[in-house]
Formats: sequence, C-alpha cells, structure tokens
Amino acid sequence: MFINHFLEYVKPQKHKYAFIMVLMLVESAVSLGIPYLVGQFSSAALGEPTAIDAHYSYFIGAWLALIVIQALVRYQFSFRINMIGANILSSLSCRLYDHVQMLPISYFSKRKKGEILALISNDANVLAYFLSGILTSLAPSLIIAVGSLILMASINVYLALIIAVCIPGFYLLLKLLGKRIRPLSEQVTEQQASIVAHASENIGAIHLLKSFGREQTESDKFKHNTEKMLELRRSQFHIQALLSPLVQMLISIGIVLIALVSVLHYRSGELTISELITLLMYGLLFAKPMSGLAATYGQYQQAQGASKRILDVLQIEPETIDESANELAFKQGHIQLENITFHYDGGKPLLANVNAEFKPDNITLLIGDNGAGKTTILHLLMRFIEPKQGRILLDDQDISKVSLQSLRSHIALVSQDVALSNGSIFENIAYGRPDTSLEQVVKAAKASGADRFINQLEDGYHAQVGENGVLLSAGQRQKISLARALLLNSRIIIFDEPTSASDEQGHEEFAALIKQLLAGRTVIIVTHDTNMQKIADKVYAIDRFEIVEK
Repeated sequence: MFINHFLEYVKPQKHKYAFIMVLMLVESAVSLGIPYLVGQFSSAALGEPTAIDAHYSYFIGAWLALIVIQALVRYQFSFRINMIGANILSSLSCRLYDHVQMLPISYFSKRKKGEILALISNDANVLAYFLSGILTSLAPSLIIAVGSLILMASINVYLALIIAVCIPGFYLLLKLLGKRIRPLSEQVTEQQASIVAHASENIGAIHLLKSFGREQTESDKFKHNTEKMLELRRSQFHIQALLSPLVQMLISIGIVLIALVSVLHYRSGELTISELITLLMYGLLFAKPMSGLAATYGQYQQAQGASKRILDVLQIEPETIDESANELAFKQGHIQLENITFHYDGGKPLLANVNAEFKPDNITLLIGDNGAGKTTILHLLMRFIEPKQGRILLDDQDISKVSLQSLRSHIALVSQDVALSNGSIFENIAYGRPDTSLEQVVKAAKASGADRFINQLEDGYHAQVGENGVLLSAGQRQKISLARALLLNSRIIIFDEPTSASDEQGHEEFAALIKQLLAGRTVIIVTHDTNMQKIADKVYAIDRFEIVEK
C-alpha cells in the first residue's frame, strides 16, 4: 500500500494522532449514545418504563449535554487534524523541493515547469490531506457503522441483517466507480500542469508575446486547455458525486425496509415505541458513515495517483553527492579533456573523442554553429552532465572523482540566459556570497561596468530587478551576471555568449575587461563573435562532433 512509503511524515505526529484518536472515540461514543437517549426519552414521555426511573426532562438534559460535547469534540478534532495535515504538507513539500533541486539538468529539460510546480503544490496537498483528514476519518466512520449495526442487532437481529445485506452492494459500487476515478485524477493533474506551464511560459516572455501581437492566439490556446480541463473535471466530479448518493440510496432503502419491518414488529407487540424510534435513528446514523466511506474511496484513488507521481520523482537519482569524495586540490586551473564522447540517451552523438586543453592565464574561445556541442562542453565542465566515455582533468584530478561542491566552488559560469532572482541588484550580485558586504558588491559592479547604470537608478543597489530581471535591459542583466561571477573570485570563469546582447561599444568594453581583470585565470568563452578571436590565446572550432584547434 502506498501509505507505507510516507509513514516517515506520519510518525512525527504520532502523539497528536493518539490524542485525535481519543477525540474520535469520544465523538463516536456520543454519536452512538444519542439514539439510545432519544429512545429512553420517548419511553419516559409516553409513561413507559426506562432504564433508569427518571423524568423525561432528565433525558432531555442529557441529550442536550451530548450535543454540546459533540460540537466541542468536533471543533478540537477539526482544528488538530487540519494542523497535522499542514505539518505533513510542509514536510512533504520541503522534501520534494529539496529533491527536485538536486536532480540532474536532464530531468528539467524533459519536463514542463508547470508539471513540476503541480507536483510540489497539488499532488503534495492531495496526499497530505489524505494522510491527515481522510485517513483518520475512517476510524470514527467504521466505529459508528459497526456500533450502529451491533446496537440494532441487540434490539432485533432480523432488522440488522437487512442492513448487512446491503454492504456487498456498497463495495460493488465502490469497485465499479472507483476504477474510473484514478485515471481521471492523473489526467486532471497532467492537464493542470500543462495550463500552469503555458501561463508561466507566456508571462515569462510577455514582451515577445506583445511584440508579435499573439495575445488573442495565446488566449485561445489557454481557453482550449481550460475547456479540456473542465471536461475532465466534469467526468471526475460526475463519478465522485454519483458514488456517495448511490451508496446512501442503497443504505436508505435498507432503512425503509427497517422502518417497514419495525412497524410490523411494533404492531405485533415484539417492539416497544422506544425500541422502534431507537432502531430508526441507528439506521439513519449507520447511513451517514457508509456514505462517507464511499467518498473516502474516491479520495483514496486520487491519493494513490498523487503518491505514484511523487514516488516516481523521489526515485529518480539526484546528482551524485558523495560525501566521502575527495575535495578538489585546486592549484592553477589547468583543464584537460581526454577522449570525451557524449550523447543523450537514445540521441545522436554531440561529441566524439574530443581532446582539448584550457590553460591558466589563457583565454580560450569555443566557436561553432548552433547545436555543434559548445554548450555541451560547458555543461560537462560543470558536471551538469557526465561524459559517456573519456575523462576531464582539473589540475591532473579527474573531476568525476571529486565532490561537486568543491568543483563548482572554483568555477564561475556567466550564462547567455542570465537568471536573476526577484530581488534587489545587491541581492543578485551577492547571490553566490549572501554574507558579503556592500563595499565588495560595489567593487565587483565597478569591475563589470554595472556600477555606472546602477548609480543612475533611484534606489541604486537596492533597486528591484523584477522577476528574472524583467525591469533591466539584456545588457544590464549581463553586467550584473558578470559582477556576480567576479565577486566569487573564482580562478576559472566560463562565458556563454557574453556579448550577444551588447553593441559594438559593449564588445570593446568586454574585450578590455577580459584583458584587464581576468589575468591569471582560466577563461573559456563560447561565442559567435569572430572579433573576440583577437583577444584569445587559443581558439577551438567545433564541427561534426569534433573539436579542432585553429
């Protein structure tokens, strides 16, 4: 059963669960006691003998007291079970987020962002709700159902048997309708992920969308996706809505039969009026939890689907983090690629027997057409991906045998697609060193040329950049990215198309910056800008899966 895989989130709440179980037992006892008190009240009101010789007002008082106790217990139960669900959701969401962060780059390239967001939010919420509210509601439902049946049998066995006959039909309905709930739940989640992914992509590229006048087209696509979701939800809700009333109808038919047989037994003198009323109330009480159990079965199918998706992700191997791996003994930053071959699983080769060398105090260019494998080499150096054959040496150490943290701490990557967090300029430059001072940040910004435009902003280094830097120009974002890399003071700096968003003056400034600031470092530049060759010490051209020194 899938619940076994998530017991680690339930165990820390075991003392709270124990107290809730006590509350459930009290509430169940009160629920089972009320029909008995009503029967005794009826007998006292009609002048018939009762279990204790008391005025009917005594039973009224006891009845009201049980109603108040029931309300208080339900309040405590509802509050505490919701808090347990919130705690489980918090722990599960954090676990998922931490795990997803550690997954290899290949995982994200194959999945929509909306699918990942739906997993952390929707699926985690469905499972947490089931482990807290739905699962714990089973106990009182079963206690009340079994208790009602036993108490009815204590009054009249034949009448209890009528209800018992309905139970096989109850389970048959659950099986027939439940088969449709789980696949529908999976389709709903997938469609929800597509909707979120579509909206996220369009909002992230809002300038592109508006510049090409795509508003109506994208609105039509979004509407089509939501209509598809509506149809799936319609089918899902139809089955869920049908399940509970069908079961309740089945049980209610049994209650009608009980009422008919009870009246016949009462007329024949085999039942008293208090027993008749008590039987009918127990029959009504029995119908409620059985109907609830039907709804619980539907929730179980949804939770099973959500748990499968969560477990599928948790079973994906994260990036190799071997705590026993050696720390990189950094010396100069001398990098060697030896017979590197790489291809994605099932894909065509991107690199074949590549050999290259990147020396310290040298600027090395990688040039080639799009898709030739330039960025693949960068990802191999960062160990975002691993070579299929060959090895990469850094200061004569195989980087596959050193810890990821120690490797990446010596490499600064300035990517073409600059990623900025939704915060201030200071926070983005200090992203790799959040404990750094303002003076150090300003020094790095001056070195990258970002200080000039930052000082022109009203809030300076505290100016907000917006989500992914939307409030800045492409050139400004690149300068902040460069300042962030310089602040790390890494001895190896990798640039991916550093001048793609710059004008001619920007190209010249970058060339001067490289010569001035990056002396003594190992500098690797991926570029289409042929003018960059005049500042390079070495140029590699990548063509047809191979690398050639020019």
